[in-house]
Amino acid sequence: MKVTIIIPVYNEQDFIKKSIQSIINQTTKPEKVIYVNDSSTDETRNIIKEFSDKHEWIDLIDHESKQEHAPGSKVVEAFNFGLKNLNISYDIICKFDADIILPKNYLD
Repeated sequence: MKVTIIIPVYNEQDFIKKSIQSIINQTTKPEKVIYVNDSSTDETRNIIKEFSDKHEWIDLIDHESKQEHAPGSKVVEAFNFGLKNLNISYDIICKFDADIILPKNYLD
C-alpha cells in the first residue's frame, strides 16, 4: 500500500527535527513525504532540506502565502498546493501537522 504524507509547515524549527525523525523511524516507510514550506521565516526550511538531501522520499516545496492572519485557510491552501504538486500515485494520502511525533508503528 502506497502512503503519501503532506505536511504544511510554517516556523516549526523547534519541533520539526523530532517530527521528521519519527517518520524516518517508521517500521513501514511512506512512499513519499512532502513538506510544504509556507513562507517560514525561521530555520524550518533549512532543517527539512537537510533531511530531504539524505532521503529521496522526503521532498520540500516552497509555497508563498499571504502574510495575513487566516486561521485554517493557510494550512488548507498549503496542503492543496502540495497535493497539486504530487507526481506519484498513492493509495492513502495523509495530512499531518509539523509538530506530530508518531509511534514507530503508526503507518502499519
